[in-house]
Parts: sequence; C-alpha cells; structure tokens
Amino acid sequence: MRTDAKQTPPATVAPRLEVTISKTSQKRSTSMRLVKSLLAASLLAIAAPSFANIVLNFDNLADFTQIKNSYAAKGFSFSDAAFAMAPGNAGGSGNYNNPPSGPNAVSGVDLTGDGTATFIINVAEGFGSWFRFAYTGMSSATGSVAVYSGLNGADKDGGKSALLEVSLTGTVNGSNGCPGTLCVWNTNAASTFSGTAKSVVFTLKDLGYFFDNLDFGDIPTQPGHLPEPAGLALALSGLGLAAAARRRRQG
Repeated sequence: MRTDAKQTPPATVAPRLEVTISKTSQKRSTSMRLVKSLLAASLLAIAAPSFANIVLNFDNLADFTQIKNSYAAKGFSFSDAAFAMAPGNAGGSGNYNNPPSGPNAVSGVDLTGDGTATFIINVAEGFGSWFRFAYTGMSSATGSVAVYSGLNGADKDGGKSALLEVSLTGTVNGSNGCPGTLCVWNTNAASTFSGTAKSVVFTLKDLGYFFDNLDFGDIPTQPGHLPEPAGLALALSGLGLAAAARRRRQG
C-alpha cells in the first residue's frame, strides 16, 4: 500500500513556529518599550522642580517683633534690623495707616545709632522672575530696594551687581486725610528681572519707610529637589511594571 502521498512535509511546521515566536517577541518588545517610556516620564516628574510665588504680609506677628527666622519654614531669614510693626491708629509702633492688606508692615530699625536701618532678606532656595512690594514713606527720607543673585546683598560672584534696583519715593507726611501718619501707599513697586535671586537689601533711614505684601516670584516648592508624592507614586508604578514584565519574560 502506498502512503507517501499522505505524508505531510516536515518543512511546513517550522514556518508556523517561527511566526508564533516572532509575534510573541514583538509583543514583549512593545510592552517593554511602553514600560520604559512610563519609567522615563516618572523620573522626569521627580527631577523637575515646581515653582510658586510667596507673599509675606507679617500679619501673624506681634507689634515690634524682630522678624529674624519667623519665616524660616518658608525659606526666608531676616537680618537683625527688620521688625514687624502694627499701625499707629491701632496702638502699634508704626507711623502709618491703611496698609494694603491686614494691619502689619515691616520696617528697618536703627540698632547701631548711626541713623540708618538697612535690613536684608535672604532666600536660600532662591526666587526668580519678579519681586514686588507695597510701601509708604516720608518725603524727606531716601531709600532703595535691591535684588541680588547671592546671599547677604552680594551677587553670585561675590560682587555688588544687582539684578534689580528701585529708588524709593516718599509721600507727604499726613497727606490724604491722615494727620501725623503715612497712609499713601505705592502698591506695586519693583518689577521683573532675569536670573535667580537669593537676597533683597532694603537701604533706608530709621523708620523712614514701611513695606507690605512682599511678593517673591518663582520660588521652588521642592527644596533640594525632593520628589512630590504624585511623582514618587508614578515612578514606583513604573518600576513595578518593569519588574512584572521581567518576571513574565523569564517565566
């Protein structure tokens, strides 16, 4: 009996197996590419810092409080001459009224007896884009506000080149229906600048000016570039998927 016509050539099985293996490999390769993309996005989410502006108005401090490290949790430190004050019409130490927000303001106090009251605000993490503030002051007083790229009123190279400098212009004492006090406020002083700043210097005479609503732009909200919970969760999920894919491939 002849059986050779009914036999299936063995060569026809091998191509089907190769196609199956090829499709499986493609699926695994596609899966790994997706996992790697997700993991890369997760790591970028961790590495990229986020930013926000912070406004200080000193309303949480008592009258004639030496500010110093009162806002250390927000990344600010003040030199010794900076004091928070309440307005005179509220029984406070400040010769001003009608501040833009809340009762309090900040001013410099002469601690050395030379008539000057310069104070410095350091921002360790730095800030960028802008510095704005409201102020009122005596017409006879001179003063300025300068922003620097380094700490303690220096630039990042140790010099004195300011990123931004504003000359202060006082108002007539007792004007605008406020006898004996300062109540005319410039509510949007200063402007934008390029680069990252780390200190602001207020150069003025003793109690010559009062400041409110100090607005620091683009402060990192991730000190030291620590990951936010959402970014950390995303990274962990990416690592979990990568481990699962590796186990499937080995199995």
